[in-house]
Amino acid sequence: MPHRILVSPMFSCVVVICLACTDDAPSQDGETLDADTSADTESGSEGPIMDLGPLPDFGPPPDEFCPNPGEWPPPHGAPLPELPGFVEHSYIDLDQIGWMSKFRSGLGHDYSDAFEHCRSMKHYAYPLDGVDWSTVEVYAPVAGQVIAVEQEWAGSRVQIRSSLHPEFDFLIFHIDLMGPLAIGAELEAGELLGTHIGDQTWSDIAVFADIDGPDLNGDGRLISYFELLSDSLLAEYQARGGINSPADIIITQAERDAMALCCTDGQFDDDEDPADWIALDAGMPLPPERPGITRPVSEDPDELGFR
Repeated sequence: MPHRILVSPMFSCVVVICLACTDDAPSQDGETLDADTSADTESGSEGPIMDLGPLPDFGPPPDEFCPNPGEWPPPHGAPLPELPGFVEHSYIDLDQIGWMSKFRSGLGHDYSDAFEHCRSMKHYAYPLDGVDWSTVEVYAPVAGQVIAVEQEWAGSRVQIRSSLHPEFDFLIFHIDLMGPLAIGAELEAGELLGTHIGDQTWSDIAVFADIDGPDLNGDGRLISYFELLSDSLLAEYQARGGINSPADIIITQAERDAMALCCTDGQFDDDEDPADWIALDAGMPLPPERPGITRPVSEDPDELGFR
């Protein structure tokens, strides 16, 4: 009974496809294995149930080398549906930004959802040399309603729910608001919110997707801001030469799981990797090192601003 065993790096499962089922099946050494004649054919089984051995080795669990691990294998939700490219306006003045961090990087602090652990599931923006960080303008990336405004240790965090696609919330951190911003206020795409708070921390943006699925159980997911860019906004990045597609700035879940990070109390244990930054202009050097300029946030989704 030839079988094909498919192992998905994205999901902790094995799919066995029976290519030519017969009552007897050759073993790997060429001898015939007797069929299990006690199989319940009335239950719909078309052949014997065979022991295919243990699951493939997915690698050591992080708790072998991490003091504060998450679940292993990591919990994986259902595949996300195709995401709409509807964000037409950058959330930050790109003319003043030199670098952005990769999604699932090891920069800053742990910022993860119910399906992943110990990774930064958002993007940081790092201004160009010589730019006064407190003058970098921050905008509403989409038309939508203000869901939350929270005072942070540096500036304010604003959560905006898209009017066109209300399943997506955009969270922008460390804003020096230009004025009072009321819960329930309606914003236009590109509307000025204020400026970045200053050089004590990077600016950052996260996107929370409340997408129903068979394995989501209402938890929702954090996705990359770059997965929702329109073709015209992506073209602005492409024109600068550093980012040609969202894949350039996204570490996939499979890649991150294969190179698991270690966290203690919301902080990454290892040093920051300069390769987690992407230069917006092709050929630019890595940004100056500024370790430790972010602070951890609570892992409580309510305190993260998620609904």
